Amino acid sequence: MLEVPAAERAARRGISEPDRARFLDMAKLIEQRAEEGDTVGFLAADREFHLGLIGTLGNSRLVDIVSRLRDQARLYGLPMLAQRGELRESAREHRDMLEAICRQDADAVTAVATHHLEHTRGIWAGIAETAGQ
Repeated sequence: MLEVPAAERAARRGISEPDRARFLDMAKLIEQRAEEGDTVGFLAADREFHLGLIGTLGNSRLVDIVSRLRDQARLYGLPMLAQRGELRESAREHRDMLEAICRQDADAVTAVATHHLEHTRGIWAGIAETAGQ
C-alpha cells in the first residue's frame, strides 16, 4: 500500500542519470547476492534498493515508515530462501522495476512492483505462488 504508489510516483517524476546508475548497480548486487545464496547480503542490498527508490521522492517520513514495516516483515522464512533458490527470481524483478521507472512507465512499474511485492510476501510467508498470480 505504500511502496507501489511510491514506485509509481518515482516513475512519473523520473530519476536522474546518477540515480539510474546507482540503482542499476544495486540491482546487479542484489542479483549477485541471490546467485551466491547470500541471504544476509541479499536482504541488505534489497533494503537499500527499495528505501533508496522511495528516498528519491524526498519524503523521509515515508522512508522511515516503510523501513520499519520491511524490517518487521523480514523476520520469517529466512532460512529456506536460499535453499529453495527463490531469491533469484525476486532479484531479477528489481531490474524490471528500475527499467520501468527509467522509461517513466507508471503502469508498468505499478504492475512490476505489485507482482514483486506479492511474490516477495509469498516467499517470506512460505507460500508458493500459483499460476496466474
